[in-house]
Amino acid sequence: MNKTIIKLTLFIALLSSGIYSCIKAPDYANEPKPQIEFLGVTGFTVPDPFSGPRALKDSLSLTIGYRDGDGDLGFDRKTERPENPIYSTWGNYELRTFKKVGTRFEEIPSQINSKLFFPTLRPSGEKAGPIEGKLDFSQIFFRSTTSRIQIVKFVVRIRDRANNISNIVESDTISVFIEP
Repeated sequence: MNKTIIKLTLFIALLSSGIYSCIKAPDYANEPKPQIEFLGVTGFTVPDPFSGPRALKDSLSLTIGYRDGDGDLGFDRKTERPENPIYSTWGNYELRTFKKVGTRFEEIPSQINSKLFFPTLRPSGEKAGPIEGKLDFSQIFFRSTTSRIQIVKFVVRIRDRANNISNIVESDTISVFIEP
């Protein structure tokens, strides 16, 4: 019986090591520049109790997929400062909003979106290496009596802590109420 257990244990160990050796590192493991892709945008209307009893606002969630070869995505509040010169014009993600005017899109200037940060994506103490996943960015459009329905789209890019800037992705269009 002891020989059977030993053989079974060796078989499982060899099988496990064989399967593990077949797992390849991601093909982006040596790419320090983050890559992103647009995955979707969803929107819904919600009450805005701070603006009045019947006030509404449009809430959007923009989802992008990311992958980074060295895994240094995110802003670490313990070791970094937003005043860092690399963040002089935008944070570690840039979200630009455009509204459709005739046949073209015009950017909607926004002070709120000028310096945006998402937190560190790799758990503290985890070994450096490639990471991938999804990020959801929220955007709210408050309605007023002069708001009109408009078609909007978003343009997003991110950067890692080494200041490597990702590609730029553009969302699908979606209709929301905004000021004319």
